[in-house]
Amino acid sequence: MGKIAHIAPANQPFETYINARAFWGSMVAIVEYSERNPGDQLFVWPLVVNEAFCLELHLKCLIRLSGGSPPQKNHKVKNLFQSLQATEQAKVESFLKDELSSHPEAIEAGIAHDIHSILERSQDQFVAGRYWHEGLKPSRDSAGIASNAGAGQLIKALNRRILELQPSWKDGVAKVKFQFATLPPTT
Repeated sequence: MGKIAHIAPANQPFETYINARAFWGSMVAIVEYSERNPGDQLFVWPLVVNEAFCLELHLKCLIRLSGGSPPQKNHKVKNLFQSLQATEQAKVESFLKDELSSHPEAIEAGIAHDIHSILERSQDQFVAGRYWHEGLKPSRDSAGIASNAGAGQLIKALNRRILELQPSWKDGVAKVKFQFATLPPTT
């Protein structure tokens, strides 16, 4: 049986954005399921992993839109954020503050929601969330807290900046039709 592969130009910002929004949708579906089924903790780690990968993809998209080239196979979101130009970092940080001030219910008591704390906590979530059963521990912020608190708001801030740079993408994502091709079997 052949493998199925997506045929698209590699490392293009729009393709990265499509993937980022798809993982956002997955994350939202998990949150909605959890809200309908309080007490069901089965999807905690899948939520954390989806959110972490979504954050990573939004950062890589913005790096590409800003003329940079994100490192391949790097899931460390703090490092990705630091590779953004200072002006981009400042805009994202400003949008994050807007997001948090307009949704105070999203701020969890006792957990820092500044951008550096969110990035510190999110730094290794993509890997640790997939391999927690092997003993990997998620990153902690400077206060010693391990949580995904604030990551969703940071993703919204990154998305706002991306759409500010590429407003046509807001409607373009819904119109995407994936093209798949069947490849010959590998030997």
